Amino acid sequence: DDGIRAVDAAGISETYVSSSDLDQETFSIETVDAGDLDLSIDTGDNEDRVAQLNADNETNGIEILKFSLESDTSDNNVDEIQISLATTTSTTTSFSTVIKRLKLYADGKEVGSESVSNGTTGGATATFDNLDFDIKDGDEVEFVVKADFHDDAHQREGFEFEATVVADSIDAEDSEGDDVTVTGNVTGGDVELRTTGV
Repeated sequence: DDGIRAVDAAGISETYVSSSDLDQETFSIETVDAGDLDLSIDTGDNEDRVAQLNADNETNGIEILKFSLESDTSDNNVDEIQISLATTTSTTTSFSTVIKRLKLYADGKEVGSESVSNGTTGGATATFDNLDFDIKDGDEVEFVVKADFHDDAHQREGFEFEATVVADSIDAEDSEGDDVTVTGNVTGGDVELRTTGV
C-alpha cells in the first residue's frame, strides 16, 4: 500500500499513509546507578599501639591507620582522601615537628606521600590529592596510612595521637562523572611514641 496522494490547499502534492503502514520501533533507555563508597575499618587492625622510635635517626614506615573503601554500585574513581590527626594527650606540640610525612598505600602499593599541615592546637591534616585511583563495582580496597617521623621526634617521648578519615574528606566520582556518596567514618587506635620500654 503506497498510501493516498493528494494536493493540499497550497498546491503541494502530499502522500498520506495509514498508521498501519508505519514501522514501529521500541526504544529502551538504560540508566546507570549513582556511585557510592562504603568507608569501614577493622578494629582488630587498629588497636592501640606503641610506636618505637629510633633515638638517633628518622623512623619511617610506622603504620597508624588501616581502612577499606568498597564500591557497591558503579565503577568509582577516588581523587582525594584527607587524613586528620588529633592528639589524645594534653599538649601544645605541633604535629609537623613530630611527623615528617604520611604515606598512603592501596592494596600494598604506595599511591601518595604528603607532608602534615598543622591545624588547631593538637590537630593536623594531610591531604592526598590527584590520586586517580579506580575502584571497580563490587570491589573492596584496603588502604594503609604510614608515618615517617623526624629524627628528633624521640624528644616527644609519650606523645599520643590518633588518625581519622571521615566521609566528607573523600572526593570521588562515578563512571558518569558525578560525585560519589561516601558513607562511614573511621578512627584508628591510639598511637604512643616511645624510644624505650617497648
